[in-house]
Amino acid sequence: MRVDENLDPIGLLGTAFCPAVGVLLTCAHVADGPPGTVAIHDTLTDEIALIENVRLDPDQRGLDLALIDSPLERDLEPLIVVPSEVVRPGTETWTYGYFSTNPTKYEIQAGYFGGRVTTVQTGAETSHGSPDIVLQYPVVEGMSGAPLIVQSGESEGQTRLGGVTGVCYASRAQRVVAQEVTDVVQGSDTRSETLWRVVEFGLAHHINPVAEFLARVGADDLRADVEELKRRAGDGYV
Repeated sequence: MRVDENLDPIGLLGTAFCPAVGVLLTCAHVADGPPGTVAIHDTLTDEIALIENVRLDPDQRGLDLALIDSPLERDLEPLIVVPSEVVRPGTETWTYGYFSTNPTKYEIQAGYFGGRVTTVQTGAETSHGSPDIVLQYPVVEGMSGAPLIVQSGESEGQTRLGGVTGVCYASRAQRVVAQEVTDVVQGSDTRSETLWRVVEFGLAHHINPVAEFLARVGADDLRADVEELKRRAGDGYV
C-alpha cells in the first residue's frame, strides 16, 4: 500500500505473497517507490510495516518482479512455487489477492478470480523476452503480484492443490475493444445498432523465469530450484 508520513494508508498498490522464508514476492511497479511511501499491510494482524529493502532484477531483463525483505513481525508460511505439470492452453487456474472497492480512499476486498489459460506466449512474443501466461480473466488493479495457482492433479482419489505457476501483473495492452453489429426490428422498420465491448485478458509471468529471477536476487532457500522446474517440465520448459 502507499502510505503517508504517519503510516496511514492512502492507496492500494498490489498484492504480495511469500515464496521463501523471510521474503515476499510482488511486482516491481508495486514495491518500487520513494523511501517511506510503500508499506506492507498484514491483513491478519492489521500490522502496517514500511518496506525498506527491495531487490529488483540485477540483469534488467524487463520482468515486472520484485523481492522484498519482509518487514512483518510474524513469519509467513512459504507457498510452493513449482507446478507438478506444465501449464498449457486450457489449464484451470485461479489467483487470489486484494483489490480496491473505493477509488477515493483505502478500502480493500480480499477475493479470487479463476478460469483457464488462453495461451502461453514464448519469450519471442513478449516485450521482456520471457514467457507469459495469458488468462481468460482480467488482473484488476490491486491484484498485481498475486500468485497464479494450478491444481496439481489427484493422489489416492483426492484432488491435490497445486503450487504457484506464475505471478500476475496488470497490463492495459491486454484490453481488446470488440465491435458487435446487430439488427433491431421494430414493426416494419429494421435498423442496425453497434455495441462496443471491452474484453480484458490477464497476464502472469511464467514460473520458470520467476524462479530464475529469484535465484538471481538470492532467494536460495526457495522450495524448488530451476533444475527441478526443468526436470518436471521436460520438453515443455520455456
